[in-house]
Amino acid sequence: ECVHGSHGIAVCRTIDEVQKDINSSGSTFVIQKYIENSLLVHGRKFDLRMYALLTQEPSSRAFRLYFYDSGLARFCTPKIEHKHRTCLCT
Repeated sequence: ECVHGSHGIAVCRTIDEVQKDINSSGSTFVIQKYIENSLLVHGRKFDLRMYALLTQEPSSRAFRLYFYDSGLARFCTPKIEHKHRTCLCT
């Protein structure tokens, strides 16, 4: 079941929950995926933010996908000591 937080935030655990939330609302959405088994660079977690916009033409129902040409890389300061993480660099 989708868990709704404050200010219209919904945390969904399956793609079916996401689809159900979208179909019931008809609003505009921002969707992001949390990656459970993160990669490490020199023992530190990181994430990459890449931005895209998906639109649908009302008349033809065709999708159009736009990618923004800039992104963001974020790195954690403390090292992570998990043995089961995949390291990109040592």
